[in-house]
Amino acid sequence: MAYTFQVTIDSVAPHDLAEWWAEALGWAVEPSDEAFIRRMVDEGRASEEDTTRHRGVLVWKAAAAIVGNLGALDDTVDARWDEPPDERRRS
Repeated sequence: MAYTFQVTIDSVAPHDLAEWWAEALGWAVEPSDEAFIRRMVDEGRASEEDTTRHRGVLVWKAAAAIVGNLGALDDTVDARWDEPPDERRRS
């Protein structure tokens, strides 16, 4: 059984931290959607102060994310976790 999860970490440098974690895990930094960010600012749903440039790309100032191939993690998960909790305790 597969699980989807998210982890949130507060950081004063979210883009640098996301790059570090992406490299450490072999994942990728989620690409920025500059058109979406610009539209949110243009529509008044966000302000210019909510944005910044990171490595020349328009990004949200306070947020960054990484994405990975979760299927690649299947080989690292103990197969016993596919068993019900009571069965795991017995082994």
